[in-house]
Amino acid sequence: MSASRVVSAAVHLSLLLSGAALAGPTVVVSDTTWKATDRPPDNWAAPDCDDSTWGAAKDYGMNEEKWKHYTVDNTFGFASDGNWIWTQADAGGCLRKRFKAPEKFRTAEMVFVADDVAEIRINGEEVDFYDTHVGWWGYRGCAVIVDLLPWLADGDNLVAVRLTDTGGARGFAAEIRIDGDPLVVPLARSVKDGDVQPADGRDLFRFHDLDAAQLKEQLSLDEKHQQVSVRLLLAASRLGAKDAAGLAKVLRLAEDPASDRYAERAVRFIGALGLRSMKDTVLEVLKARPKTRAGAFAAAALARLGAADGEAREALEKAAGCGFAPTERAARRALAPR
Repeated sequence: MSASRVVSAAVHLSLLLSGAALAGPTVVVSDTTWKATDRPPDNWAAPDCDDSTWGAAKDYGMNEEKWKHYTVDNTFGFASDGNWIWTQADAGGCLRKRFKAPEKFRTAEMVFVADDVAEIRINGEEVDFYDTHVGWWGYRGCAVIVDLLPWLADGDNLVAVRLTDTGGARGFAAEIRIDGDPLVVPLARSVKDGDVQPADGRDLFRFHDLDAAQLKEQLSLDEKHQQVSVRLLLAASRLGAKDAAGLAKVLRLAEDPASDRYAERAVRFIGALGLRSMKDTVLEVLKARPKTRAGAFAAAALARLGAADGEAREALEKAAGCGFAPTERAARRALAPR
C-alpha cells in the first residue's frame, strides 16, 4: 500500500472512531413503545414469552403544570425523555421492552420509579424490587438507581416490569443509560434541597439533614427491598463532604459477613458515587459473597471504579468462574481491557 493510501486509511479510521465517540450513550426510556398487559402469564419476564398480542403501554401523563411536583424530571432529579406509563388496568400488570446494548459496552445503569410496587427483571433475571411505601423514598418522590452491568448482555436484551397499584394515582417511569455519564452526576448537579415537596410546600424527605446514623438505618431496612434511592445517593455524597469518616464507617459495615442485604446496598452506593476510597470494602464483599447479588454489584462497582489490578484482579478472575451468572458477567466486564 502506498504512503498516501496509508495516510488516507488512517484518517478514515480516525473519523470512524471520532464518529463513534460522538454517537453518545445508548438510552432507553419509558414511553408507549413498551408493551403492556393487564393479565401477565407466569413467564411474563422470560425472553421467550409471547407478547405479540400485548397492547401498548398507556401514557399516564403527569408531566403537566398541575403535576409539577410529580414530573419525571423532578422525580429523577435531572431532565429525562422518559414518561409515566402504565398498563390499561388501574390495578397493574406487566410492561416489557426489547432493546439492544452495544458490543463491549462498559457501563449500564437504570433509574426507575413506581407508584406503588414494581418488580424489575432483565432477560428473566431479578434485578430490583421497589415499594413506594418503604423507607424515605415514599410516594413518587424518589427514584432508584441500579447498576445493570451484572444483568445486560451485548446485543439483544429484554426489560420486564411487574406493577401493582394499591390505590390512588399510579405510574412507572424509567431510563436505561448505557456507556454514558453515571446517572448520579446530573443528579448531583441539579437537585436542590426541597425540590421534592407537595403543593403546600412541606418537605417530604429532608435529605439535606441526613447524618451517618440515618444512612445506616436506611441501608439496614429489612424485607426484599434492595433499593438505592436517587436522593439518598445525593444525601450520601453531601454527607461524604461533611463527614467523610462517618460515611466510610457506615459503608464498611458491608464487610460484616452476616449482612447480605446491607452489603448489597452499600456496594451499590459505593459504585454509584464512584468512591475509590472504598475499593477495599467492595473487594471484601466480592471475595466473601461471589454467588450473591451483593457479589454481583461488588464486581460491577470494581468495574465502575476501574479497580481491576493486583488483589482485585485476582478476586475478579475467580469471580468470573464462580457459577453465579450476574457476578460472572460483571467480573468479565471489569477485567476487559479498557
